[in-house]
Amino acid sequence: MIILPRSQLKELLNPHSKRGFRNEKNHNKRTGLTSTRGSGRGKQKADGFDAHFLEEHKDTRSKQYALKFAELQKVEQQAIDVNKTPVFSITFGEQVYYVLREVDFVLFKQVMTEEEE
Repeated sequence: MIILPRSQLKELLNPHSKRGFRNEKNHNKRTGLTSTRGSGRGKQKADGFDAHFLEEHKDTRSKQYALKFAELQKVEQQAIDVNKTPVFSITFGEQVYYVLREVDFVLFKQVMTEEEE
């Protein structure tokens, strides 16, 4: 049997823990996104947005994260509904990784190539 302090147990049981909320807020600030009010509740599930992107962000202390296709589909559909590009990001410790659709990556690559010319 593992006994955890109440604060750790509460954080494990609550997906919108103070740590998760704080990290999400800091992530949005660093990336210039606006935090979605009440993200995870109601109709709007994505965590952040701007004029072009709708992002779902996950933060983990673990060495792995099981990304489900349904999670990608959900953020993609929400982004399509509001005419934005869907982005899924995962933070492992201090490093953030992004998941983009191929069409969005190709477009990004074209824009970057044009800027270099």
